[in-house]
Amino acid sequence: PANNQESLETAFKYFVADINERKTTFTASVVPISDVNKAYAGDSVYMSLFQPIRGSSRWVGNLKKYKLDSNNEFASCDDGQPILDSIGGIKTTARSCWSGSDDGGDVSSGGAGELLSNMVDSNRNIYTNIDTSVGLTASGNEFSVSNSALSFSPFSLAASTINAVRMVDEEWKLGDLNHSKPAVTTYGSSNHYIFVGSNDGMLHCFDDTDGSEKWAFIAAEQLNRITDTFTGDHSYFMDGSPTVADTSSNEKILMVGERRGGNHFYTLNVTNIDNPSYLYTHTTDGQSWAKPQFMTVKTSSGTEEVFLLTGGYDGAYDSSDNVADPVGNSVFMIEAVNGNSVELFDDLDLSAMTNSIVSAFGVDMVDDGKNIISEIYAGDLEGQVFAFRDNDDPSAPKQLDGSWQAMHLFAATSSGKKMFGEVDFAPEFIQYYDQSTSFWETVVGDYVFFGTGDRANPLRTDNTNYFYCVKNDWHTGEITVGKKVADFATLDEDLTGDPDNTDNDLVMIDVTDNKIQDGTDVEKRAVWDALNKKYNRGWYITLEGIGEKCLSTPVVYSGVVYFTTFTPADAAAGATSSDPCEDPSTGGTAKLYVLDYKTGASVFNFSTDNDTTEPTLGKEDRYKVLDQHNITIAPNPMIIITTNGEKLSIGPHTENVKSPKAGVNMFYWIEDN
Repeated sequence: PANNQESLETAFKYFVADINERKTTFTASVVPISDVNKAYAGDSVYMSLFQPIRGSSRWVGNLKKYKLDSNNEFASCDDGQPILDSIGGIKTTARSCWSGSDDGGDVSSGGAGELLSNMVDSNRNIYTNIDTSVGLTASGNEFSVSNSALSFSPFSLAASTINAVRMVDEEWKLGDLNHSKPAVTTYGSSNHYIFVGSNDGMLHCFDDTDGSEKWAFIAAEQLNRITDTFTGDHSYFMDGSPTVADTSSNEKILMVGERRGGNHFYTLNVTNIDNPSYLYTHTTDGQSWAKPQFMTVKTSSGTEEVFLLTGGYDGAYDSSDNVADPVGNSVFMIEAVNGNSVELFDDLDLSAMTNSIVSAFGVDMVDDGKNIISEIYAGDLEGQVFAFRDNDDPSAPKQLDGSWQAMHLFAATSSGKKMFGEVDFAPEFIQYYDQSTSFWETVVGDYVFFGTGDRANPLRTDNTNYFYCVKNDWHTGEITVGKKVADFATLDEDLTGDPDNTDNDLVMIDVTDNKIQDGTDVEKRAVWDALNKKYNRGWYITLEGIGEKCLSTPVVYSGVVYFTTFTPADAAAGATSSDPCEDPSTGGTAKLYVLDYKTGASVFNFSTDNDTTEPTLGKEDRYKVLDQHNITIAPNPMIIITTNGEKLSIGPHTENVKSPKAGVNMFYWIEDN
């Protein structure tokens, strides 16, 4: 098996090279909010695509737009028919919205990429920020051979280099949109523009009207290595997902990170789409993997509009699970308009915050209509989850004042621990024991969901990963799967003894075997009782495939948690070798898990193997293998809610979801993140 960094890198190169041979595409999709009713999604969907090219520094990328049909399925823009065939591939007859002919699933056909490739180079507007005293559209910031400043130190770019970056002589002029998820924003009542990063070195802005490139931006900080876009092995540049913030002052502020391309976040003012301006660059300790989240928080003097970011990824984790003194161990907020620091959480707040953190997520849980973020969650690369709440007085959680409570909520203790995706959570009533009053108190807490898996090394098979549900009462911290009731003063009402025989009860329940559905009546009752004990702090399942890992952010909706996993080829059905290095062509298997959020039990009858005279839910029904035509690492699942109903999207693949019960009012929030 691929157990060391060198063999893992080699295996992954063969893995993506084989993807190229099979014409496979990887996709991330986004459905913007409806212009008519902000409570629903619109009727269009945008997908970023890429295709590796064996032995090439340049991989092919594209941006395509489709419609949503009456069943919330991705549909062609000419005839309205679903774009997927029976095995999950994009039909050759499918046509994206900016294409004049059928472009199917071919990355190098149709879409914004074809329009850009047909564009006369002299009509392209490509800007940089080498002169911050003037706007991006000024001649001093043109990225073209006419800008003599590019030829002088410290840039020293030859005309041939500039033209190569502009891809003047290339047939295809859009680089791979590898990890960048497009951001769609509205100007006026209905004019849309799409921003997306690419490893051709540019942040691209496309006009939604016809898919044409409006302009592109190349960061000055990347000019010293810009030749890597067309020489040597494939490299990363503007690889992060952009966020466009609509501020209270009616400005549009865009921020985008580099992900594998570096450790910077770049911020532009795009209020005037014809005249964008550079604002500032924020440098992080680690690689800038986080998708910035724009939000409003309370401060001691009022409120502040901020971007939520993390310290980033330490590349040393590529070859080790235990990195000495890693960088990126922080969660922080900066003012959106100028980058000034607003709040920082690191090991000075929580001594356990010593590992890289690549993602964080904030949400308004006060529900007073002010949309002020009151809670933040973040997981690190050592399997730890941290929770932050405004304010720091647990007895008055809705009185926001800008003073944050920081808590080390959970720590994984075995095998696979790396967390790359965000957590998701659902508010629930939870009890804890208050020693000062000698009573069990009921509070509104959170059921927090997350999985582990090494996103940087997807072919690993030498560890075991897990999916967790942890109950956060905002009083009980440092939870692990091995701890017992007696380990927590907030869960043990018998500190001086054990009269009720609960001291040795585990606070986290292993539900991998799904005894709540597959067990005897006695076993079913025992699991149900254990999960509903007032001291219970959650459940977890083992991902049992060899090398199976959760590489996605889970989604919780209507009492159900959805997430995807990837299992490398040696565990995939029909693999001819147990070693992915020997047989990379089998790729791997993508699974969609659908679980009851309180118990981890199955929700849908995905398997008929355990059915008798009628459909029966059991462990086999927890997941289904996704038919995505060789797309083995599935994108993050996403709930699409329109006037036609709800669907779960995993890239262009859609699945039914469990709908809210009749007579129950569901409340939604839509996050740019």
